[in-house]
Amino acid sequence: MEYQRALRQNWHAHEQPILTLMLAGHVEEAASRETRVVVPLDVGFKPAGIRHADRFGARGVRALRIALEPPLLAAVEQAGRRSLDWSWTTGSQAVMPLMRVAVRLCGSDASENDVLDDLQDALAALGSSQPRGKVNHSPSAWLRHVREHIDDCHGFGLRLSDLALSADVHPVYLARRFRAYYGCSVGEYIRWRRVIAAMELLRNHRTPIADVATRVGCSDQPHLTRVVRAATSVTPAVLRRLMTLPSTEVQNVQDDTGTLPLASTE
Repeated sequence: MEYQRALRQNWHAHEQPILTLMLAGHVEEAASRETRVVVPLDVGFKPAGIRHADRFGARGVRALRIALEPPLLAAVEQAGRRSLDWSWTTGSQAVMPLMRVAVRLCGSDASENDVLDDLQDALAALGSSQPRGKVNHSPSAWLRHVREHIDDCHGFGLRLSDLALSADVHPVYLARRFRAYYGCSVGEYIRWRRVIAAMELLRNHRTPIADVATRVGCSDQPHLTRVVRAATSVTPAVLRRLMTLPSTEVQNVQDDTGTLPLASTE
């Protein structure tokens, strides 16, 4: 969905829960006595009936906006044993599946089952800045340090053995504890951080894609293409257009994956 430049929406509410992935521009949203400035790759959730107000940026906004059916949301909340509240999250694991949803909905051959799978994956990660499946207790200090180090480096050039050495633990023990708490392997988390970093750089259309590849630790542009395509199903060129297309423009993007129509989607 695309919002016009400098649009203001006074206090209002939606009848259905809304899940949003910001793609381009920024918006200031107020709800529950709190105000957030939302930027690209932030993921938001609004429960049905919550009153909120929005002020959109001067350059307009593009976002994936999904109205959720109550049975789907109820199943997710039951599985997580908690209700989902109004939130905007930076660095959420929900970004990647929601980006795949955006790409699928912009295509002409979107499979309803594939979209639903990605949507359920996003909901499972909603509201979390870390991978799925954390356990009830807090991680040890050394494990938090490992994850923070990966975040600070955006996963660039990191290896399990080096991380284990810095934490003064055995690599097998690190791998086991990381998966037990964060719900994925160290390698999966490193790859996720690399793709997120690439997506952030791709938002600047002036940065050559070959330079993006170098800056995220890929050997060359084809390497970056393989990494991004594995996570989002499209090439960096298509992803860049999806995240930077002006709000007044609708066009087709052609690359070696075929034609991807980039019309407004809700």
